[in-house]
Amino acid sequence: MLDLTQHGATSGCLDDNCRSTDKFACLTLDRCATVCDEVPGCRRWSWGDEQSVKKCWLRVGKSVSVKAFGFSSGEATCFPNGTAIVGSLHNYFDDVGGALRSPYMSLFNTDVYNKEEVARRKEQEGESCDLHGYLDTNKVPGNFHIGTHGAPMSSFVAYDGLRGDGHGRPSNMRHTINHLYFAEINTDTKLNETQPLDGFESPKARTFQYYLTVSPATLRAQNGTEVHGYQFRAGSFVTNELVGPAIFFRFDVDAIRVTYYTQAGTWSRLCVNLCAIVGGCVAVCHMLNQLFFSASSAAVL
Repeated sequence: MLDLTQHGATSGCLDDNCRSTDKFACLTLDRCATVCDEVPGCRRWSWGDEQSVKKCWLRVGKSVSVKAFGFSSGEATCFPNGTAIVGSLHNYFDDVGGALRSPYMSLFNTDVYNKEEVARRKEQEGESCDLHGYLDTNKVPGNFHIGTHGAPMSSFVAYDGLRGDGHGRPSNMRHTINHLYFAEINTDTKLNETQPLDGFESPKARTFQYYLTVSPATLRAQNGTEVHGYQFRAGSFVTNELVGPAIFFRFDVDAIRVTYYTQAGTWSRLCVNLCAIVGGCVAVCHMLNQLFFSASSAAVL
């Protein structure tokens, strides 16, 4: 525990004792980072709300990091340099040259950064990404995903398409799947030219999840040659959980292989089948005749 009274802590402390505490009421993230820099031995700081009160937590030893929405954290070396723009951080938005800023940006001198960022975003206005390639997966349940890791904005901002100047911006995970298929590594063969998700256009969503069931399959031709590959069924699900923004492809691989083949019939086989049908009809008629005869004989007696 730390004595934070010499750093201006007067409330929000552990058990209301600011002389032995690891947290205190702190209005701004910048102040929290500065106090951590001033306290000897402080290794990390965290800043966020506790019961609607902005507080700062200081860590001087080993601690377990837990993901929590609405909190900001940093190392002790991450603190204002004295020239940063310091202001109210009660929300995640600040209009600086028309750019969207996160609370992390107030820790540094961001004047040059914001101008460059605004210029880059204006150049990329209305653009999107075209991704293509392949990846290897094991034949066990798993997932692969595409996410906007490192994006300088909160995930809910990306979903709503907000920006600092109040105008809309389509930065969510809306996408179109042109072609997706599973194939053997050595042959890269496809059993079907068209796949279930070809041309699928998703709605606007912060996180989009696909659930794929992949089945090994074999196509056997009449000459005995075989083509091995995979088929899959797909379902989609839109979610705005705090796991994005991202597009998840969750798949499960069946353990049983399905074989498709065509069996040609012969005239002799057709004749045998017709004879079997005729013989069955004769046998049924004979059985019905015996049944009616027995019933009529019993009635006469």
